[in-house]
Amino acid sequence: MKIKNSLSVLNKKKKIIFCKKCVNSSLRPRLKFDKNGVCYSCLYSIKKHQKINWKKREQELLYLLDKHRSKNGKHDIIVPSSGGKDSGYVAHILKHKYGMNPLAVSWAPGLYTKIGWLNLMAFCKKIDTFIYVPNRELHSKLSRIAFEEFGDIFQPWQYGMEAYPQKIAIKFNIPLVMYGENQWVEYSGGHLDEEGGENTLIRRKLNQNLRVKSGVDKLIQIGIKKKIFNKNYLKKNMLVDDYRLPSENEASANKTKSYFFSYFKKWIPHQNYYYAAENCGLNCDIERTEGTFTKYASLDDKLDEIYYYFQYLKFGFGRCTSDASCEIRDGYISRKEGVNLVKLYDGEFPLRYLKDSLEYMKMNRKQFDKIVEKFRNKYIWKKNKFKKWELRHKVK
Repeated sequence: MKIKNSLSVLNKKKKIIFCKKCVNSSLRPRLKFDKNGVCYSCLYSIKKHQKINWKKREQELLYLLDKHRSKNGKHDIIVPSSGGKDSGYVAHILKHKYGMNPLAVSWAPGLYTKIGWLNLMAFCKKIDTFIYVPNRELHSKLSRIAFEEFGDIFQPWQYGMEAYPQKIAIKFNIPLVMYGENQWVEYSGGHLDEEGGENTLIRRKLNQNLRVKSGVDKLIQIGIKKKIFNKNYLKKNMLVDDYRLPSENEASANKTKSYFFSYFKKWIPHQNYYYAAENCGLNCDIERTEGTFTKYASLDDKLDEIYYYFQYLKFGFGRCTSDASCEIRDGYISRKEGVNLVKLYDGEFPLRYLKDSLEYMKMNRKQFDKIVEKFRNKYIWKKNKFKKWELRHKVK
C-alpha cells in the first residue's frame, strides 16, 4: 500500500485503539472495531470457532471437488505454494483425503533462505510441483523500485504469485485453483467476501490496486522514467507479462475458478504447521524469525523481514502483532502474553539478512536508512528525550 494512502487516514487527532481481545490496533489497514472495542478479526474468529457449520462447508467442498476430480491421473487442481506450512497442508490434504491430483505452482521468492529451499525440496517429494524462478535481474530491479517508491519490497513477488498460478491453470487447462486463507477475513476482518469462498479475478485486481494502481506496469513506468529500464530492454524481457493477471477473457475461456481453502475448512495456522511437519517434511528454522516469536512461518524469503519492518514503520505494528493476535484468537496464548511478546519483538530491526538484501537490490546502508526515514509515519512516531524514535501509542 502506498504511504500516502496510509497517511490520508491518519492524523494526530485520530484516536488509536487496541483490540480488547487481541493486540491489533486501529492502524491496521481496513480493520474495523465494534462498539465494545473488539476488532472484526476477533469477531470473525468467534464465528469461525463457535458458529460456522464446518460439516456443511465440507460438503460444499466435496461438491466442488467432485466436479473437477480427474479420472485419468491428470492434474485437476492448482495449489499456489511456497513449500511452507499452509500450502503444504492444503495440497497434501487435497491429495490424500479428498482424492485430488494437485499441481503445486511455486513462484520463487527474491532470495531463498536455506531452510526455505530445503522445505520446498521436501515438499516436492510429496506433491508434484512447478517451480518458476523469474528473471533475477528483472525481479531485483522491480523489488528495488517498489521498495524505494512505496516501501513495499514484496510487490513484485505478490504480483507474480497472484498471476502465475492462474496462467499455469490456463496453459494446462486446469480450471480449479485453491489458495490457502482469505487474509482479508482472517487477519483484517473484511466482510466483502466473508460468506463466499471464491477468490475472484476482480478481487485479485482490487488487491493489486490497493498496493499500486496498475500493478507491475506502474513499477515498469517508474523504472523507465528513472532510466532503470529502457524500452529495448523490456522488449527482450517479455516475461514481465508473467507478473500480470490473466484477462477476464482468458480466465473465462478456461472456466478458471479460484477458491480459499479457509472457507471450507477451519483455518488454524498453528495446526497447519504440525500437519505439514508430519506429512510434508516441513522443518522450522533453527532460530526465531526477527520481529516475532515464531520460527515456522514465512521462512522462504530473506526479504521477508524488511517487508515486515516497513509495515511497522508505516502502520505501527509489526510481524509479532500479527502472529500474537492470531495465536490469541486460536487460544494458544493469552492477551497478556501477547502484549508482552509485542513489547519484546515487534519492530525488531531486520539485521540477519540485511547485507544479502542490500546486495540483491544493489543498495548501500546509507541509502537504506534514508528510505527508512522516508516511510516512517510521523503521525505515529515521535522522538523521546534520548532522541530515539518511539511509537506514540503502544499496546497495553
